[in-house]
Amino acid sequence: MHATLGALGRAWWLALIGLTVVYPLGGFLLRGRITESVDPTAVRNSLMIATAAAVVALPGGFLLAWLSERRRWGGRGLAEITCWMVFLLPSYLLTLGWLTLVDRPQTVHTDAARFFFGLGGIVALLALKGVPFAYFAARATLRAMGAEWDEVVSVFGLSRVRAAGIAARALLPAAAASAVVVFVESLQEFGIPATLGARIHLHVMPYDIYARLATTPADFSGAAGLSMQLAVIAVAAALVHLWLHLRYTTALVGARHRGATPGVPARWESAVGWLCAAVILGLGFVIPLAGLCLQALGPIAGKAVPWASMADSLLYALLGSGLTLAIVLAILQRRPRSSPLAAMGVEVFSLASMAVPGVVLGAAYVFAFNRGPIVLYGTPLLLVVAYASAIVPLLIRLLKAPLEQIHGSLGEAAAIHVPDPGRRLLDITLPLRAGPLLWGAFMAFATIVFELPISELLAPPGRTPLAVSIVNLMQGMNDTAAARLGLAGLLVVGGLGAGLMSVASRRFAGSLHTGVGA
Repeated sequence: MHATLGALGRAWWLALIGLTVVYPLGGFLLRGRITESVDPTAVRNSLMIATAAAVVALPGGFLLAWLSERRRWGGRGLAEITCWMVFLLPSYLLTLGWLTLVDRPQTVHTDAARFFFGLGGIVALLALKGVPFAYFAARATLRAMGAEWDEVVSVFGLSRVRAAGIAARALLPAAAASAVVVFVESLQEFGIPATLGARIHLHVMPYDIYARLATTPADFSGAAGLSMQLAVIAVAAALVHLWLHLRYTTALVGARHRGATPGVPARWESAVGWLCAAVILGLGFVIPLAGLCLQALGPIAGKAVPWASMADSLLYALLGSGLTLAIVLAILQRRPRSSPLAAMGVEVFSLASMAVPGVVLGAAYVFAFNRGPIVLYGTPLLLVVAYASAIVPLLIRLLKAPLEQIHGSLGEAAAIHVPDPGRRLLDITLPLRAGPLLWGAFMAFATIVFELPISELLAPPGRTPLAVSIVNLMQGMNDTAAARLGLAGLLVVGGLGAGLMSVASRRFAGSLHTGVGA
């Protein structure tokens, strides 16, 4: 009986993945070919900009990760706050904040403004958004490095040049992994091309896919051709990242692995780290937020602020985050932990799905559900399902480790000693999983509220999501209304997050340390 239920559970989530991911993506991407309707300018610009952003973002993100993991550095807390603040600020609001400061009579004709309204500005904004990804990716690999690398230098009395060479070789996996992650995220970025890129008429792959679908009639073949190339490049880069992780994690973590004891940083190292964190926090969060506040004080030109879009997005986020958590829990709880094949399937699915850009997934949903046998295009249901499909892979990778640390025998003991299902859920099941679930729920909620590419392509008529309203206002040169709407969204989401964590910390005291953010 148990085996039958397990098989039915696996069949359920496999069917769900097939309907929401394989069916739309397969049908859409197979419509186009690599050589069909591909704009070489968009491909070249995307590759060049993503590569440049990775090169620019890597030093700052890697330096903060190295100081946080390999040195007893007092600025570790500042580095963590910096990367999370920059990570959570939507890219189109980052762009709007800088636009407010650069596009003023005093600065609009300066060299700085000409740099900003060009490829340099696109690369700079993408690099700022890429620093947190470089930081998070590097920390994971640096944490796996043991003490043997430092011991080699001290035991053999190597020269500084030789020691620097060994250190560079040891740090290469972390640096390469960080660079690949930033490249993939920059390649997929939609918000900055849709705002600053649209103003300077820059052709890049994500925005050109949207533009082809926004024409009348929609150019599905051209969008599919570009999406195929974008997906192939992103998946190839993600596979490189996976290869680096598997290849060098095995080399760094062995049977005799000993964790490295962080050393005391030199004064110049500490000073450079503090300066780097302060500059990134200022450029990536404080200054653009000040620009948004300044813009919000100005007069509104044209239509009033569409406040209803914020209520719509909050409702979408509530439904989408609940659906996302339900799917993730179903996959992780029903997956046999002893099955290598099932474990590999979950890993491949989460990695491959994360490599598919949101604009490609949204375009696939437009193509798949705008005609028979399932017609859902233009409905809030399809938008919520698309949100969940886009976020499920990320939450699987974030929640898999903390949820699997909870041994199955605890649930079996709870079922024996607490027969009431409601009491068992509130007093045992939820407290054991409170940390991971709360972090996952809030991350999904905040991501959906400010999600842009899927919202642009699947927004229901008359129920425009928050991100679409902000970008539409920016493209209509109504930046004041966009700033007010964006700031209100940030305040609401931040307030809800703080309230949720406050209530949860009192209700589930002592169990939040298992969260992914700990």
